[in-house]
Amino acid sequence: MVEKRVDLTRPPLRENPEISRDLLTGKVELHSMYDNVFGRFEREVYEGDLDRRLRGIDAYDIIKNPERMLHIAKDFSRLSKNERVELSSTIGHDLTTPFDFFKSLKHRLNGAIRIREPNGRLRAPNMDETHPVLDEFDKAMEGMNQSLPDEKRVNLEVRAPCVANPPRVIAIGRGWWLEDEIPVDKSRLLGDDEIAGELRSLHHLREAVARRKETLYDSGLPHRLTEMLGVEYMLILDPAGGFIDKARETVKAKRYNALWALEAARDDVYDSYKKAGPEAAGMAVDARRAGNRAMMLLAGKDPDELGKEALASMNPDTVILAPSINHTMGASLAESAKVKATVVGNAVDLRRHLGTLYMERGATLAAVDNLENLPFESGDHVIVDTFSGQPCVIINPTENTKNHYRKLQEQVKAVEAQKAGEARLEAATKWVRGDFTATVQLSANTARSERADFVKTAVTNGAKGVGLYRSEEGLLHLKRLLDEDGMERFFYDDYRPMVLALSPLGYPVQIRALDLGGDKIPPCVQHLFAGRDSLAFRGASFLLENPWLLRAQSKAIMRLGAESEWVEYFIPMIQTPSQLAQVKGIIEESKDHLRGRGVAFNEKLRLGIMNETPMAVINTAALAKDCDFMSVGGNDLAQAALGLEPHMLRRGYHDHDPSVLRLIRQIIDNVPPEWRKLDPLMKRHLPLSFCGDMDATPTGAVILTGMGYRKLSMIPTSIPSIKRVIMDTDIVTMETVAKEVLELRTPDEVIAHTKKRTRELAGVDLDSERYTR
Repeated sequence: MVEKRVDLTRPPLRENPEISRDLLTGKVELHSMYDNVFGRFEREVYEGDLDRRLRGIDAYDIIKNPERMLHIAKDFSRLSKNERVELSSTIGHDLTTPFDFFKSLKHRLNGAIRIREPNGRLRAPNMDETHPVLDEFDKAMEGMNQSLPDEKRVNLEVRAPCVANPPRVIAIGRGWWLEDEIPVDKSRLLGDDEIAGELRSLHHLREAVARRKETLYDSGLPHRLTEMLGVEYMLILDPAGGFIDKARETVKAKRYNALWALEAARDDVYDSYKKAGPEAAGMAVDARRAGNRAMMLLAGKDPDELGKEALASMNPDTVILAPSINHTMGASLAESAKVKATVVGNAVDLRRHLGTLYMERGATLAAVDNLENLPFESGDHVIVDTFSGQPCVIINPTENTKNHYRKLQEQVKAVEAQKAGEARLEAATKWVRGDFTATVQLSANTARSERADFVKTAVTNGAKGVGLYRSEEGLLHLKRLLDEDGMERFFYDDYRPMVLALSPLGYPVQIRALDLGGDKIPPCVQHLFAGRDSLAFRGASFLLENPWLLRAQSKAIMRLGAESEWVEYFIPMIQTPSQLAQVKGIIEESKDHLRGRGVAFNEKLRLGIMNETPMAVINTAALAKDCDFMSVGGNDLAQAALGLEPHMLRRGYHDHDPSVLRLIRQIIDNVPPEWRKLDPLMKRHLPLSFCGDMDATPTGAVILTGMGYRKLSMIPTSIPSIKRVIMDTDIVTMETVAKEVLELRTPDEVIAHTKKRTRELAGVDLDSERYTR
């Protein structure tokens, strides 16, 4: 029975030590004038949440009092000792600067907001529910600054330099901090009879993680992933302060449920590393990832579903800030029209397959060092600028900054409109009296994509079909592999919508067979890589050991070939004629299966290969005799030739290494002569193409066209700029440069020489915005 009600806006009452003792007995009921913001508190309250709410009330009191805000900002250095103590208590640490105080004030306010659901439980708000309160804070800050002289104004804007992959954009939206976390029920404390059950669940978690750790180094996962998981398992299991042991003590001492106790342990370890200084920043990130993994395993949650769950409650025009995201989560975010841009904390992610996944979907992915140290709250306004010469991420932009970038967005639209006007033009080299011209077919790279605007983007940018359809992306959305018939249905249903949408372009849609391995190992196929080196066990090697998967995919694609004359099929990582013969044998088996079922399919489906290893280069002439077309995989060729791991490969740089260029030249020199003579204007099914990051760079386009490549495949948004390079440069200049760079020594020399000679011979500045935006 409630004996008294305590008004939390009256400090003398709330500081009474008897209140804390009487809360759980139900004798005391807490209330304040801000219950509509923070939710009403009753007996289901705990010490940490009470502290959170009290700080939030104090923060809200301050932003509701314009004179007090003005006083704090204007007279910050002259605040009395009592004022400093009171304000420090509100933000949870000592005062340092007005910026630090008001940023921390927003943090406390944002963290205190709670929504009471119909079942009576309190929860943290979604971003849309937080926005009105954040707007109140922003308006209070704006009003305060208008009353201050310029030198006293408190500007909460923070800029951080970033690196980014194409496309080049200006993204403006609300930020959302996204980690691989799951909701934690904090509505009540455990009863005496519930503690033993929660401790048992932590014991079972320890056993499950220990089993995973024992088999980790025999799992065949990529080396870097194995190392990362090893550190995480150590942090979870460590008997001297690991997450599970800390959680056990918390369950017993504070009566938290096991999931809540794991979260508290994670935060405790994370905070300890953060306080240790910059040298421990990496361990802080590992600790947070490890804690999140432990929580997911305990709750039986699939990490790959978190991206979809986040999207369900996400608002349009959201900018995601995420320390790290896995490929499946990344696929969900990149395909969503709600997400304006994604910012990660590790530039390596841009060079991994995640970067390719974003580029091919026309989605923006940027990276900021020390992302976790940015003073950011979910719901803050964020601008991601990958368009200008100095890419950056801006947190809490001022109105002047917002207006500047809104105007810049108009420039972006103007640039895109100009490119769209050029889409109908052929990519023909500049005509110079006395010289011939060469036309290049520019096609698009893509993957399984639910973005309705992909085909529109490809057409708008002038794509001549699809030179690379990454078929393995669909497996990211499959929890487990089906049997052969089931996988055939899956592949057919997965590819068909995009194939039928792209076929009206009137140019080939080239679907690549599953290229699994390296850093492309979806969860549903990880067991097939057990004990194998994923860098070597790739493409054709994987398919030949799993012929049922190759048969399933081949049958699906041959059936699609009966519906569209433009479908073509090619095999990755073929190295020898013997391998190709084995693959063709399995494809013949697939035809027999379809004939036996009486299913319509294309008996003469064009079959090609990827030429992307030094061994395949040596065998180019022999391989060309047994296939209909060949695509040079520039990224993998550079990686193999230079002995690099996937994360070490710098896009558009390592493929300019002279040793790689000589291999690329060797391929075109050894294909059948008739392959080199075909005119892209007269024949749409070209037998030789180049696919990689090199052809999407101005220097790479000059070199490859000069070598004789007449089909280049790239992300759709790169096509307009590369078309301009080709149209502005004569073929003689390109051929001259292509010969000269083979005699150089480093990628830097090749890039610099190409720019210099193209400027001297053709008057084309490859660094100008015409070719870089």
